[in-house]
Amino acid sequence: MPSRALTVILNYKQSKKFALPSSKNAGKETILREARNKFRAKGLSSVFLRGGTQLDGDEDLPNSVTQVWVSKGEPYCGPSVDPSRSPEPGEVRIIADKSFVDALTGVRLAVGMPDLHPGNRFPIGLYLSSPS
Repeated sequence: MPSRALTVILNYKQSKKFALPSSKNAGKETILREARNKFRAKGLSSVFLRGGTQLDGDEDLPNSVTQVWVSKGEPYCGPSVDPSRSPEPGEVRIIADKSFVDALTGVRLAVGMPDLHPGNRFPIGLYLSSPS
């Protein structure tokens, strides 16, 4: 098994993290014990993989995993799974007070550029991609 360091990230404050050396057995209880010591937080009880999948107590950590998130029981708030590898529908994020984009059927991807504003028929500055 190749050696790898595991990055342990605090779920609610993602700027707090540390590297767990590959020499440690990276099971759920080991991750929680080390996280409690490093973060000085006694209530840590959950370990999440990227995307929000919770690691069970008897489950081994997959070899491809390089980051985990620990929490005190609050819901997962880390990054989502890479959408290009997920069979689930895409994620919609609107970071504006007002939206000029209506739901268009058959659109797989819509990206609004910084100059997005309403046009005659479609918003100007919008890139649309339909399924191929």
